[in-house]
Amino acid sequence: SSGINAEYGGVRITERRMIANKFNEYFSSIASKMNETTEYGIKLEPLPKFSDFLPKKNQNSIYLANCTTDEISKIISNLENGKASDFPISIIKKLSHVLSPALTVHFN
Repeated sequence: SSGINAEYGGVRITERRMIANKFNEYFSSIASKMNETTEYGIKLEPLPKFSDFLPKKNQNSIYLANCTTDEISKIISNLENGKASDFPISIIKKLSHVLSPALTVHFN
C-alpha cells in the first residue's frame, strides 16, 4: 500500500491505479453531464468539435515535398555537357557536392 486511500461507492480503495482510474472516470464525465442539463434544467448547446475550427479543404491545392541534396546532385549529374550556360557544365558537376546543399536550402 502506498499510504493513499480513497472511498468509492462505500468501498475503501488503496491501489493507486484504481484510485487514478476512478478520478479519471469522474473528471472526464463532468463535461458530458454538464452538456446534458444544468442544475436549473436548462439544456446546453453541444460543444463544437475541433474539426469545426479547421479551414475548409481546398481540392485545388497540391503538396510539394521538400527536395533533398541527393535529388539536386542527381539533377546536376544529368545535365548535358556543352549546353549553353554561363559556367561550363563540367565545372558545375565537379562542384555538385558544394552546390547541392546550398541549392537545397534555397529551393526549400
